[in-house]
Amino acid sequence: MGRFTVKGSVRDTAGNPIQGVKVFAMDSDQQLFEDHNDDMLGASWVQSNGTFEISSTPEQFQENVFEGKPDIYLIVRNSKGEVIHRTDIKKGLFFEIVLDSLEKKAEPAADPYANNQQRIFSAFANVGDTAAINNSDVARTFALLNSSMNAWVIYTRESTWEEIGYDGPQVPLYPGDTPHTHKLEWESNK
Repeated sequence: MGRFTVKGSVRDTAGNPIQGVKVFAMDSDQQLFEDHNDDMLGASWVQSNGTFEISSTPEQFQENVFEGKPDIYLIVRNSKGEVIHRTDIKKGLFFEIVLDSLEKKAEPAADPYANNQQRIFSAFANVGDTAAINNSDVARTFALLNSSMNAWVIYTRESTWEEIGYDGPQVPLYPGDTPHTHKLEWESNK
């Protein structure tokens, strides 16, 4: 695959072209064999007729043999640099964007549990970066590392939670979508 161009238009809800915004083409790298750092393929200011074109090459997103065609999404920023729109990921190269405002929208809080596994792996990968190992504290460092690994292995399993009577995380997966009373399970009888 040689050079390719992402094209599209940015319009308001009445169909009029919008200018003065900048569009960034991104390649989502959130799949299993990818590095989870999205690649920027390029950016372009929207022209006076509401259209934009962003040219890119495979070298900008293909970091390994597993990465095929880009999973493209666009980010639109207003003149202040604020993100005002993000499209869904798609394989195609043409996007039609409709904006109802040029102001930054207040978005709901992100899921606090998203990417927990990745954060845990990163924390363990960086343990050696923060420990200053010398002849006097090698045993202590390895004892702390062993204790951390054991706790992680044991206490992150649901079977262990059931055995010790822990009823799991106290917050539902999507807290905003689930009605709750702010009472813990053992307080619900009061």
